[in-house]
Amino acid sequence: MRQPSILLLLALNVMAAFSSYLALKLGIAAWTADGWSTTEIGVAVTLVGFSYAALVSFGGKLADRFGRARVSSCGVLLGAVGCALPLCVQTPLVAAAAAMLSFAGCAFFFPGIAGLFSDSEASHATAKPLSLHLRISQYNIGWSSGNVLGFVTAFLIGSWSNWVGYTLCTVLFVVPFLILLRYIQLPPAQPASVGDRATHPDLERLILNGRIGLLIACLVGFSLCAELDKALSEHLAPSEASRRASFALASYSGGYCLMFILLGQWAGWVLHPRRLLWLQAGLLIGPVGLISLGCAGVITVPWLTLFAFITGLGYGAFYNASIYYSLRLPHGASRAAGLHETFLGVGITAGPVLCGVLMLPLRQVSHLAALGIVAAGFAAINLVYQLVMLPKAHPA
Repeated sequence: MRQPSILLLLALNVMAAFSSYLALKLGIAAWTADGWSTTEIGVAVTLVGFSYAALVSFGGKLADRFGRARVSSCGVLLGAVGCALPLCVQTPLVAAAAAMLSFAGCAFFFPGIAGLFSDSEASHATAKPLSLHLRISQYNIGWSSGNVLGFVTAFLIGSWSNWVGYTLCTVLFVVPFLILLRYIQLPPAQPASVGDRATHPDLERLILNGRIGLLIACLVGFSLCAELDKALSEHLAPSEASRRASFALASYSGGYCLMFILLGQWAGWVLHPRRLLWLQAGLLIGPVGLISLGCAGVITVPWLTLFAFITGLGYGAFYNASIYYSLRLPHGASRAAGLHETFLGVGITAGPVLCGVLMLPLRQVSHLAALGIVAAGFAAINLVYQLVMLPKAHPA
């Protein structure tokens, strides 16, 4: 049986990411409107992240053993069940259950799909196989585009039409399930250890640095996801704060989507982590900009959007390094992707809680400034770690 095309896999990533992040954003809007405290929202987002972190490595192992399309199809089916729940009962707790099941489903979906991307050849029989860094770029463009669309949709529909959002989530989980049924008998491939799968003396350190960098970068990203609604509600009505936060988070997602495109077209960063470090600096620059907005007390949409976008650029550089070096290993692509995603899951789980705790001593400044200070602190630690742990130079 022939492997699914890159374009098809990209579309599946878009749909799954759209559904999971829209479900999360609808949940955050519901919790904010219901008057949940910062701590309560942080705990809820942490539980959502934990439902992903606890399962994703297991999902990768299952995909390598039982088939990548088979396990991915089970994942999107679980997500569809979760998003269908609020169509029956709409309460903040049900919204939390929907977000958790969506992310739990993605914990099985994404490792399998990453394995299929790793196995895939060019979309046309006459074309040359795509290089690994370009396949990784397209994998990342898929889910990151879904994240952008999810946040934009949350901004457009508003909290008054949750049923529209959850209907979209349910449908766009069901469609990948139906498509993947065609490929459930497809066995995992084992590429040869040559070319961009060849061994390299620094590979193990690059894998570890990439994964730890991703973990800390996720502390920044999910701190923003969890706290931005609440931070903006100091200055705006909750509904308007939620809409502007959705737009800013869409810009954040757009930043890492653009970074994935750039790193797919430029191979000069591969096995050259010092070059990538300059691009990762956006993770610090963006939160510093949020601090300035919070201290000024004037939350203008263009500046908020710009700083969120710059933060996303930096996050994208960290994520790309982690998954590329993980999948460069010639065997067990889904398991390697699952381990990569486990570090992501730990970051998105710990981020909201750590941010909430670290913001407590910062009550004298605005909520947005406090959020920026915590995020900038995470980013600074990450960049220093990457600089200190740079491997010795070896030719690519």
